[in-house]
Amino acid sequence: MKRYAVLILIVLGAVALGLVGWANARPAQAHSDYPYQPGCHCNPNPTTTASSTTTTTEAPTTTTEAPTTTSSSTTTSSSSTTTTSLSPTTTTIPNSTTTTTAAPMGSGFADVRASHPYYEQIKDLAARHVIGGFPDGSFKPERQVSRQQFAKMIVLALGYPVSLADTSSFRDVGSNLDAGDPLYPDHYVAVCAARNITQGKRSGEFAPYDNMTRAQLITMVARAAGLPEPPVSFSPGFGMFSPDHYPWARKAASAGLLDGLTGIGPGYDFFAPATRGEVCVLLYNLLHR
Repeated sequence: MKRYAVLILIVLGAVALGLVGWANARPAQAHSDYPYQPGCHCNPNPTTTASSTTTTTEAPTTTTEAPTTTSSSTTTSSSSTTTTSLSPTTTTIPNSTTTTTAAPMGSGFADVRASHPYYEQIKDLAARHVIGGFPDGSFKPERQVSRQQFAKMIVLALGYPVSLADTSSFRDVGSNLDAGDPLYPDHYVAVCAARNITQGKRSGEFAPYDNMTRAQLITMVARAAGLPEPPVSFSPGFGMFSPDHYPWARKAASAGLLDGLTGIGPGYDFFAPATRGEVCVLLYNLLHR
């Protein structure tokens, strides 16, 4: 009996030891197999912590790259500056050269070549901005000139000041006839009258649209020049053609204002319409006397 009792105790002891070993081993296995659930903020998995550390480390890397982008922007800005500085240089030089060299090459008008009898006079007045051409690039030196057109030309040639304060007393002279020049024609006509260059054609009338005759042209230029009486012995080369205009034409001839006029002489038609070219001759002589 004692023998059997000892065996039973041994068996029970072995069973007890086995149960204790199993109980100690099971919690460790359960701890290592704990499943990770994304979104759980209490995850004890050290791998997650390491991942978090990696993410934290990458953030400064992104921050470090930002200045690199800024530096690139600075390089782009520098390139833009180079382009801007080159552009005006390229544009300015050709334009300046063209403007500078065009003037001495000719009159600037397609229909006024060096062989034209009034080439030098037209070229000179164009350079002074006293005359201008037409949209097609021509000057049309043979075209007739109206009285109000000539009033502007002689005022510009002599450099007389003109403003809106200069009012015309002629009732037939209009105003604001040129969108590009608010002074044309009445204020130019007013200056001519004030300086005794013109006295009108009839009482209180200027006849602004009438064509300027050669006699009127010569008389008005001679008045503007303030010419003295020539010597009694002086013969102008043409005879008496008008008691009103001949004395002025004689003064003009004596002062050289008629030099260069084609056909001037005994058979010259003083009452024919004056041309744009002839106006240039007299204004040129007036400015160079």
